Amino acid sequence: QMNFIRFVATGYVFAIGVEIQYRLIGRFNPQALAAAIFLYPFILSFAWLGQKVIDKCVSSQLRADITCYFACGLSGLAVEWTLLGNSPAANPNAIQIGMFCLWTTFCFGPRLLVRKDDSNRRLRKRIWQFFGVYFVLSTVIGLLIPAPQTRFVVIILVSVAAYIGMNVLLLWLMFRQYRNESSKRQVLDDDDDATTLAEVVEPVEAENAGGHNR
Repeated sequence: QMNFIRFVATGYVFAIGVEIQYRLIGRFNPQALAAAIFLYPFILSFAWLGQKVIDKCVSSQLRADITCYFACGLSGLAVEWTLLGNSPAANPNAIQIGMFCLWTTFCFGPRLLVRKDDSNRRLRKRIWQFFGVYFVLSTVIGLLIPAPQTRFVVIILVSVAAYIGMNVLLLWLMFRQYRNESSKRQVLDDDDDATTLAEVVEPVEAENAGGHNR
C-alpha cells in the first residue's frame, strides 16, 4: 500500500521544511541545507524499505504501525547521537523529544498519509494544514527577530512544539485507520458467516421441500 514515490515526496516536504527553518532562517548555512536536500531522499528510501520489511514480518496493521513509529524515532535518535553529536552527554541543550518527533514525522508520517484511506481524508487534510501554518508562522517569527541566536532558539522551540503536535495528529490518524480497518474486517466476517449459514440452510430447505412433495 505504500507507494514509494509518494512516501519519499511526503517525507521530503516534512524534512526539508524544518531544515529551511534551521539552515536558512535560524542560522544562514546554505551548505548544510544543500547537504540535507541531497541526503534526505536516501534516508527516506531506507525508511520505506525498513517499513516494508516490518510489514512482511508483522501481520497486524496496528502492531506494524506502532513498531514502525518507534523504529523511526529511535533510529533517528541513534543518528542524532552518533553522527550529529546531539546525545544528552555531548549536547545537553538538545531537545530529545523534539528530535524523536521530527524523525517520526518525516519517516513514519508518510506511511499513514499515503495509505489508501478515504474515510480519514479530512484529518489528513488537517495535518497538512497544521504543517503549513507552522511553516509560515515559524518563517514570519524568524524574520521578525533580528538577533541571530535568539532567532535560532525561538525557531527551534516553535519547531519542537509543531512536530510534537504533528505526532499527536499522526497517532490519532493511526488509531482511526486501525478502527476503520477493524470495522471493515468485522463486516467481511459477518458476510462470511451469513454466506456459510446460507450454504447450510438452503440445502436443508430444498431437502425438506422435496420431502413434502413426495
